[in-house]
Amino acid sequence: MRRSLLFLLLFIALLPANAQENMELYTRIVESCYKFKFKTADSLINQFEKQSPGIDALLLRSNLQWWQIISGNDRPATREQYYQTLLEAEKLLLQEKKTDNDLHIYRAIFLYGYLARMDGLNSHYLKAFLRMRTCYKHLQKSFGHEDRFNYFYLSSGLYNYHMDNAGANYPVLIPYLYFYPEGDAKKGIQMLEKAAMLNNKILNTEATYFLMKIYIDEKKYIPSLTYSTKLVLTYPNNCLYLYYQFYALLQLNQVQDAKEILTKIIRISESNVELNGTQNTYFAQLAQKNIQEHLNRKK
Repeated sequence: MRRSLLFLLLFIALLPANAQENMELYTRIVESCYKFKFKTADSLINQFEKQSPGIDALLLRSNLQWWQIISGNDRPATREQYYQTLLEAEKLLLQEKKTDNDLHIYRAIFLYGYLARMDGLNSHYLKAFLRMRTCYKHLQKSFGHEDRFNYFYLSSGLYNYHMDNAGANYPVLIPYLYFYPEGDAKKGIQMLEKAAMLNNKILNTEATYFLMKIYIDEKKYIPSLTYSTKLVLTYPNNCLYLYYQFYALLQLNQVQDAKEILTKIIRISESNVELNGTQNTYFAQLAQKNIQEHLNRKK
C-alpha cells in the first residue's frame, strides 16, 4: 500500500512569488536549491521571512526541506519539520479571503499535494485520500486556464499523465479513482513539454524534471537522458540531476560514460561545503550500488 500511494508525489513544483518586488529574492532562493547551495538558500529564506512573512516564505522553507530530504538527509526529524511547515502554511492558506484567484488556487494544489504525499508516506491513508480530494477540488478550478496562468500547465499536465496511468500501475487504487475524471497521458506529456519550453526558468526547470522522471519510470532512457542532460547543463552542481543522467546512461549500457558522471558526482558532492556529511556521499553511494547491480546482471 505504501508504494501504491507514490502517485501522490505529483506536486513538487514551485509557486510564483506573490509580490513582484520579491521575485528576484524568490528566484535566488529557488536557484540556490537547484545549485545544491542549501545553506545559502536557508540564509536567503531568513531574509525573505523578514521582508515578507507569510505563506510564500513557508512554502519556500518547505521546498528547501524537501530538497534536504531527497538529497540524503531523510531522517524522521527532518520529515516532521517539513510536515509542520506545511501545516503552518495550510493555516495561512485557510485565512486568505481571495480564494478565486489563480495564485490561491495554485498554492492550494501545491500545498494539498504535498500534504497528501506526506500523509501517504506516513501510512495515514485516509488522511492522504482526503487531502488529495481537496487538492482535486482546486485542480478543477484550474483546468482550461493554463494559457492565463502558465503554472497550471504543470499541475494539469501531471494530473492528466498520472491519472491515466494510476490504475495500471497501482491496481489497489482503482476503487478510489472512480471519484476522479479520467486523465489523458498524451495530453499530460504535451502540457509538460509546453511548460518546459516557456520563458520562465523555474517553470521550465520543474517541467523538465518531471518529464525526465516520467521517462525514467517508463524505462524510456533516451528521452530521459535528453532531459537530464538539459538540467545538468543549466545546473551542473545539482547531484540529483547528475544522478539521473548517470542512471539513464547506465541503463543504456553506456557504462564508461556513466562512470564519468559518477566521478563528477563524487568530486562535486565531496567538495560542497553546503551539504552535511550524509549528503556529501549519498548520490555517489547510490550510483556505485547501481553500477555493481548492473555489472552483476551482465555476468
